[in-house]
Amino acid sequence: MLISPAFVIDFRPEQPLMPIYWKSVGLATKTVYHPDWSFAPNFDDISIIELPAEIDDIVPVLLAKDYVARKGDMGINVGYGDTNPDLQNSQQPETLMEINIPILSKQECKHSGEYKA
Repeated sequence: MLISPAFVIDFRPEQPLMPIYWKSVGLATKTVYHPDWSFAPNFDDISIIELPAEIDDIVPVLLAKDYVARKGDMGINVGYGDTNPDLQNSQQPETLMEINIPILSKQECKHSGEYKA
């Protein structure tokens, strides 16, 4: 039996360190993980989270269909992921982090030696 962890969704747009009241958070009603996800080494760490209610000020991310990367294309990556390059020690930020990153073709990723798909 697979037991899915519960996600608590924080609806507070600012000041995440304020006290939490249950009117400002909710539990995810459904979570779908990438089929190849694994905790270690943490590849394919993406999921779809269904919320119990609509959110007015957030729009869904549109996934590119038939997208072909071109030289110079940039993407925006956001998250609360580990910011410490030392693999033995993790450091999670308290605020949402954002970075602009170059979009590489699959060929460029494979050539780098880091691409695992």
